Amino acid sequence: MSAAQLAEAYEQKTGRQWLQPLGLAYALFEVAAHALATAAEPADPASVAAALARTRLETIAGPLDWTSGPVPNVAAVRLAGGQWQRGRRHAYELAVVHSRQEEQLPVDAELLPLG
Repeated sequence: MSAAQLAEAYEQKTGRQWLQPLGLAYALFEVAAHALATAAEPADPASVAAALARTRLETIAGPLDWTSGPVPNVAAVRLAGGQWQRGRRHAYELAVVHSRQEEQLPVDAELLPLG
Protein backbone atom coordinates (compact mmCIF):
# COMPACT_ATOMS: atom_id res chain seq x y z
CA MET A 1 0.00 0.00 0.00
CA SER A 2 1.31 3.44 -0.85
CA ALA A 3 1.10 6.43 1.48
CA ALA A 4 -1.57 7.94 -0.80
CA GLN A 5 -3.60 4.73 -0.63
CA LEU A 6 -3.29 4.66 3.16
CA ALA A 7 -4.49 8.27 3.39
CA GLU A 8 -7.42 7.54 1.08
CA ALA A 9 -8.40 4.41 3.03
CA TYR A 10 -8.21 6.36 6.31
CA GLU A 11 -10.45 9.11 4.94
CA GLN A 12 -12.99 6.62 3.57
CA LYS A 13 -13.10 4.63 6.81
CA THR A 14 -13.22 7.57 9.26
CA GLY A 15 -14.81 10.34 7.22
CA ARG A 16 -12.00 12.64 8.41
CA GLN A 17 -8.99 14.10 6.64
CA TRP A 18 -5.70 12.26 7.14
CA LEU A 19 -3.00 13.96 9.23
CA GLN A 20 0.75 13.78 8.79
CA PRO A 21 1.46 11.37 11.71
CA LEU A 22 -0.62 8.66 9.97
CA GLY A 23 2.32 7.20 8.03
CA LEU A 24 4.60 7.10 11.07
CA ALA A 25 1.90 5.42 13.16
CA TYR A 26 1.41 2.82 10.42
CA ALA A 27 5.18 2.29 10.16
CA LEU A 28 5.27 1.59 13.90
CA PHE A 29 3.02 -1.43 13.31
CA GLU A 30 5.13 -2.54 10.33
CA VAL A 31 8.24 -2.46 12.52
CA ALA A 32 6.52 -4.24 15.42
CA ALA A 33 5.25 -7.02 13.13
CA HIS A 34 8.72 -7.41 11.61
CA ALA A 35 10.46 -7.52 15.01
CA LEU A 36 8.02 -10.10 16.36
CA ALA A 37 8.25 -12.21 13.20
CA THR A 38 12.07 -12.23 13.18
CA ALA A 39 12.70 -12.57 16.92
CA ALA A 40 14.02 -15.97 17.99
CA GLU A 41 11.56 -15.92 20.92
CA PRO A 42 8.75 -13.41 20.23
CA ALA A 43 7.47 -13.64 23.82
CA ASP A 44 10.88 -12.65 25.24
CA PRO A 45 11.46 -8.87 25.38
CA ALA A 46 15.26 -9.28 25.05
CA SER A 47 14.81 -11.39 21.91
CA VAL A 48 12.46 -8.81 20.39
CA ALA A 49 14.92 -6.03 21.28
CA ALA A 50 17.74 -7.99 19.60
CA ALA A 51 15.59 -8.47 16.48
CA LEU A 52 14.83 -4.75 16.41
CA ALA A 53 18.54 -3.90 16.77
CA ARG A 54 19.29 -5.80 13.55
CA THR A 55 16.26 -4.47 11.65
CA ARG A 56 16.57 -2.79 8.26
CA LEU A 57 13.10 -2.38 6.80
CA GLU A 58 11.36 -0.50 4.00
CA THR A 59 8.20 0.99 5.55
CA ILE A 60 5.43 3.27 4.43
CA ALA A 61 7.44 6.07 6.06
CA GLY A 62 10.55 5.13 4.06
CA PRO A 63 13.58 3.03 4.92
CA LEU A 64 14.30 2.49 8.60
CA ASP A 65 17.65 1.06 9.65
CA TRP A 66 18.51 0.33 13.28
CA THR A 67 21.90 -1.13 12.29
CA SER A 68 23.55 2.10 11.17
CA GLY A 69 22.46 4.75 13.62
CA PRO A 70 22.72 7.76 14.00
CA VAL A 71 23.46 6.07 17.36
CA PRO A 72 23.08 2.39 18.32
CA ASN A 73 19.49 1.09 18.35
CA VAL A 74 18.04 4.22 16.74
CA ALA A 75 16.62 4.60 13.24
CA ALA A 76 16.18 7.97 11.57
CA VAL A 77 13.29 8.89 9.30
CA ARG A 78 14.10 10.85 6.16
CA LEU A 79 12.49 14.25 6.41
CA ALA A 80 10.79 16.53 3.94
CA GLY A 81 9.50 20.04 4.46
CA GLY A 82 5.76 20.44 4.34
CA GLN A 83 3.30 23.26 4.83
CA TRP A 84 -0.46 23.14 5.24
CA GLN A 85 -1.87 25.22 2.39
CA ARG A 86 -5.36 25.87 1.06
CA GLY A 87 -6.36 22.80 -0.89
CA ARG A 88 -8.65 21.60 -3.64
CA ARG A 89 -10.15 18.56 -1.90
CA HIS A 90 -9.96 19.79 1.68
CA ALA A 91 -9.82 23.25 3.21
CA TYR A 92 -6.12 22.65 3.89
CA GLU A 93 -3.78 20.06 2.41
CA LEU A 94 -0.18 19.22 3.18
CA ALA A 95 2.09 20.49 0.40
CA VAL A 96 5.69 19.34 0.00
CA VAL A 97 7.88 22.45 -0.12
CA HIS A 98 11.31 20.83 0.38
CA SER A 99 12.48 17.24 -0.16
CA ARG A 100 16.27 17.20 -0.39
CA GLN A 101 16.57 14.09 1.81
CA GLU A 102 13.91 12.17 -0.12
CA GLU A 103 14.68 12.47 -3.83
CA GLN A 104 11.64 10.44 -4.92
CA LEU A 105 9.24 12.88 -3.27
CA PRO A 106 8.43 15.74 -5.65
CA VAL A 107 8.15 19.29 -4.38
CA ASP A 108 4.62 20.37 -5.26
CA ALA A 109 4.39 23.89 -3.84
CA GLU A 110 6.38 26.94 -2.81
CA LEU A 111 6.76 27.82 0.86
CA LEU A 112 4.22 30.57 1.55
CA PRO A 113 4.64 33.33 4.13
CA LEU A 114 2.38 33.23 7.17
CA GLY A 115 -0.73 35.33 7.07
